[in-house]
Amino acid sequence: MDEKEFNLRCIVPVIPEPNWTESLIEFAKSNNVPYVKSGSVIDLDKFVNIEEIDLTFSIFFETILKKEFINKCKRIINFHPSPLPKYRGVKPINWFLKDHENRDEATFAVSVLEINESIDAGPIISQVSFPVYPKSDEVIDVFNRSLDHGYYLIIYTLRKLDSIVPKPQNKDEATIYFNKDNHLLGNRLTFTKELSKS
Repeated sequence: MDEKEFNLRCIVPVIPEPNWTESLIEFAKSNNVPYVKSGSVIDLDKFVNIEEIDLTFSIFFETILKKEFINKCKRIINFHPSPLPKYRGVKPINWFLKDHENRDEATFAVSVLEINESIDAGPIISQVSFPVYPKSDEVIDVFNRSLDHGYYLIIYTLRKLDSIVPKPQNKDEATIYFNKDNHLLGNRLTFTKELSKS
């Protein structure tokens, strides 16, 4: 895959689309890329034969992928905004800032990893770290920085994917969070402390 052109065959958007980002559906329409209107990977086979796709890439997809689907993919990878193996699961930035609330500076990271049956537990393909400032940073600040770093990490990773040897995660260092825990986030529940109060 080194320096090759990529042919985007189909998009499976989160439905309903989140209001915190630009519309993938509008992107698909503007670029004549087929998209799955239901938002379900089960319906992907109406558009492409998944077994013929060289790479399936999940970015901010909110559904846990089943083993049957994962096994159909030649290769399936994921972008996750956290310093894996820590902060697997939902709202990793929110939990990180809550856990580091009293620190002036801390190191965060974004990761690209192989997808397996467990949540954000596959071998790490690439990762980049950067400083954050928990005392003054809002979730939205770290989110935007994660996107900036993530963009370059993804581009680099895709260009070198065939030559990178993924590294298994250290299970002893792993932490994971679920939607049922979100009420514990307090003023880090959403993008800003002010919004989290409402």
